[in-house]
Amino acid sequence: MLKQNKLWKIAVRMKASDTSRAIISAPQGIKFRMRNKRGPIGLDVAAPMGMGAMLTRLVLLLRFADQKKVPIDIRFTNPLYASENGENWLPRYFDVNKIIEDFEGQRFKINNSWDFRMIGVNTFISLADAASIFSRKVRFSDLVEQTFNDFITDANMPKETLGIHFRGTDKAFEAAPVSQEAMLLAIKKSLEQCDIRHIFLATDEPSFQKKMTSTFGSSMITCYEQAGVDLQSDGPIHFSAASGGAKAIDALMNIRLLAQCPHIIRTASYMSGWAKVLNPAQEVIMLNKLSTSSHRFPDTEIATLMQKSGGNFAV
Repeated sequence: MLKQNKLWKIAVRMKASDTSRAIISAPQGIKFRMRNKRGPIGLDVAAPMGMGAMLTRLVLLLRFADQKKVPIDIRFTNPLYASENGENWLPRYFDVNKIIEDFEGQRFKINNSWDFRMIGVNTFISLADAASIFSRKVRFSDLVEQTFNDFITDANMPKETLGIHFRGTDKAFEAAPVSQEAMLLAIKKSLEQCDIRHIFLATDEPSFQKKMTSTFGSSMITCYEQAGVDLQSDGPIHFSAASGGAKAIDALMNIRLLAQCPHIIRTASYMSGWAKVLNPAQEVIMLNKLSTSSHRFPDTEIATLMQKSGGNFAV
């Protein structure tokens, strides 16, 4: 079993390597360069990935359309959040400027960062640019707004709430894992230093949720619990067997509710990183440092900002 586990880790690293992704993406890059350069572009983000990663792809593509001054049609068919195979679920959760109605041109699938590079999309973006593009060109759909407003009303979360995001299931390749004890210590220290007496918790670790409740009491903690989505210890929620719609709402609510918090303690993740994009004034403590081979938006800049303000990683 140990040998199989080591082989699996090697296979994952090989598949995710720049060399492998460049080889896979090369044919599409050639097709893209041969297209009608004056016509509209259809781009389909089809690979399975979390909601925070999808939001990042969205702002990158919207910036690309502005820079190239070309009409663009964006589809999200990532199967993790689709109700059926091939469904474009983007308009269900977002209203986006610059989307072409009834697009009939050639469409290109986006599966990884090399697909972006092959078609000329710059994959570097700052927190400020992402926040600006999203606020100008994207709004959440009425469904998302209504769900969010209903929860805020019912939960009655205090304005001064400490946001906590503990991601424990699948980030070991990108950043050093943070123990539950290290997160609890950071929370206790933060509560001692500021006048905050309420916590919003987002986590994919059921054991950590139980530990938080036993440590601080259920009355002090608010969690968003989407019907049909259960925490599981063997993987992230977006890879669970829950319906695509339930997982999408669960992810978007957690992002938005974390963004409501003026202070947040978090582990590496696109999801809670997007809370900072939506709330640029948010003060962030990030507990784990990214691996030397992992330099991704938005965690790299968030970590840099924290260190400049005197913060330190727990691991």
